[in-house]
Amino acid sequence: MFKECFRMLRKIIHNEEELEERAAKIVKENIQREIEELENILAERKGRMESMKTIRTARTEAEINEAVEKGYKPLIQKVIPSDKIKVMYALERDLKTGKVTVLHDSWEIYAHHEDAERVIDKVYYYPYHFQSPFAAYLVPPDIEVGERVIIDDLIEDIVGARHKMHTYRLEKAEAVWNGEKFIVDHNSYNISVTMG
Repeated sequence: MFKECFRMLRKIIHNEEELEERAAKIVKENIQREIEELENILAERKGRMESMKTIRTARTEAEINEAVEKGYKPLIQKVIPSDKIKVMYALERDLKTGKVTVLHDSWEIYAHHEDAERVIDKVYYYPYHFQSPFAAYLVPPDIEVGERVIIDDLIEDIVGARHKMHTYRLEKAEAVWNGEKFIVDHNSYNISVTMG
């Protein structure tokens, strides 16, 4: 963008210093406009989210029964771990002390460490543990069909972040109540991806 502005201005301005100043000013104004646009989008989204109901998730029998007593309808589901959610680890033992070290970072996992032996090499596992094999979204009595909500603790495993060889679950998302269940709006979140 800067190069294009620079070329256009070069045709009408012959003084090199003035040319650079004008091009920098145009780029700065464009960047400022884009920043303001993003701030407006974020403020609008924050306002929209603050006006939405938050749907809580009960993960134990006691939590579900307590919510029922308060007038909530439990939408009970099985907790099914996804094979897409996984973290790699390796385990090394120090040859001198006998102590073990868990390696999670890819640099550590693929590195060779002096005076250590690999006890477990590069294994994926599901990194979450839930109290029960079931959970329930707590549906408030005043919810309306088509209402957009925020589910604060998703029961379903949806990939929310990727970091090198690891994938983590999305904790919360927007959803729409269809009268029977919540339909997660997959456009309401971004999957975080980091490489380094």
